[in-house]
Amino acid sequence: NNLYQLGDLFELQRVCMVEKSGDIPSTLTPELMTLCHKRGVYTQDIVRGAGAWPDGKSAVINLGDAVYKCQSGETIGHNDMQGKEVYVRSNSVYDMDCEPLRNAEAHKLRTICDKLTWRRKVDGTLLAGWLVLAPIGGCLPWRPHIFLTGSKGAGKSTVINDVVMRVVDRMAIKMDGGSPEAGLRGAVKESTRPVIMDEFEGANRRDAEQVDKILNWARKGSSGGAIVNANGYFRARSCVCFAAINPLVIKDADKERNTLLELVPNRSDNAEGHYAELMDMIHETLTEDFAKGLVRRTVENIDALLHNCQVFIKYTTRVLGSKRAGDQVGTLLAGAYMLNSTAKVTEAKAAEWVSSQDWTWHDDEIEGSDTENLMQYIMTAMVEHTMVDRTGKMPIADLMARVHHKSMGWEDASRTLGRYGLAIVDGWMRVANKSNRLSEVLANTIYQVYKPTLSRYPGVRNGPEPMRFAPGVKSRYQEVPLSGLLDGIDVEEELSFGEEFE
Repeated sequence: NNLYQLGDLFELQRVCMVEKSGDIPSTLTPELMTLCHKRGVYTQDIVRGAGAWPDGKSAVINLGDAVYKCQSGETIGHNDMQGKEVYVRSNSVYDMDCEPLRNAEAHKLRTICDKLTWRRKVDGTLLAGWLVLAPIGGCLPWRPHIFLTGSKGAGKSTVINDVVMRVVDRMAIKMDGGSPEAGLRGAVKESTRPVIMDEFEGANRRDAEQVDKILNWARKGSSGGAIVNANGYFRARSCVCFAAINPLVIKDADKERNTLLELVPNRSDNAEGHYAELMDMIHETLTEDFAKGLVRRTVENIDALLHNCQVFIKYTTRVLGSKRAGDQVGTLLAGAYMLNSTAKVTEAKAAEWVSSQDWTWHDDEIEGSDTENLMQYIMTAMVEHTMVDRTGKMPIADLMARVHHKSMGWEDASRTLGRYGLAIVDGWMRVANKSNRLSEVLANTIYQVYKPTLSRYPGVRNGPEPMRFAPGVKSRYQEVPLSGLLDGIDVEEELSFGEEFE
């Protein structure tokens, strides 16, 4: 029966030159084994499902029912593809049997995206860029993700259902909030198809855990990383569009890979007229033929797109001061540029456009480094503290301030800090390289092993020799300057006898 999956019975009889079907296995099996040995050892990373894949300086599109070679413009069968990669069949999800959109037609998508009510003007450009890139994300050096958000009534459902899904519907894998990460991997399999995750909320702790796992999967997808577990080998190469009212994007690594696009309610006097005009434009423009023509346009100009990605990344990196931010935003800008022109952008034009934009929002969005977040967790952590004969909970920052200013109860505060591997000495906060109590405080964060992150804090220095922080707590340590850490903390001053009665 396995052999019959390779071809119908009569075809196998003809190839093997036998009359009886029972003679097929004995004739064909040795030939197949010989071919297998010639091909070499099978590995999962050579399998290429539906979607776009890099092919030298060009790309190959696995349409599902055939393969399209971008460089030559020919459509061939899966078995006719040469090379070590194996292109596998699936349902037909891409269609190259259409005419590519011309500039004037393609630019209508940019106009529609810009007409949506955004908190930031550039968000429409970034959404348009993602819609161009998502279908062919597998052949990009960097796959950007976007996160649509906005309050109730801002139009998030309209954007997902009437804009995003109309453009990528046939190619996309759409899943709703609450779907497990394993289910997502099972749906994507070896493909590079775009993924739409609507209602991506973390209503409870279990949902929040799934959100974190899926964001981790998407994080791998940005650079094409692999996920290996007991169930197999999975390489993530999809562009993802998340949507939620409350985006649970907490880690810096996720913030830099998921560009937040925020919608706001239209409160203008002509809100109804604006919405009606927008919907008419959407229904008139974003047809099935438009979606197919947009992909064909992108595929036929893949060399220009890849060139433009590198140029926009170069100048966006300079402006934003981060290579990862440049990869993310620069790639989206290159996608948006394809809606204006299929030419290779000049460096002068890219530099001029990027430098003329307001990027302050990006600094606000990526607020706080990992080291600053770690310090915030430590300073605000509530720990048990005993002073005289009373025990309660107090923030670590308050205990540090008491010790630093030698105010009331500072000796008790110093002993409490010592149990957590902390000490205040001559304007420095000493942090033990290993402290079980401090790790317990950070147990529900990504900083449970805190030493590597702390070592990157501005001005930090290593202590010369081990220190005894408390009985049973002896460790080498790092010193963090107290400057700025204790600003704004009121310290209760100790009064001399009788002074409170004056």
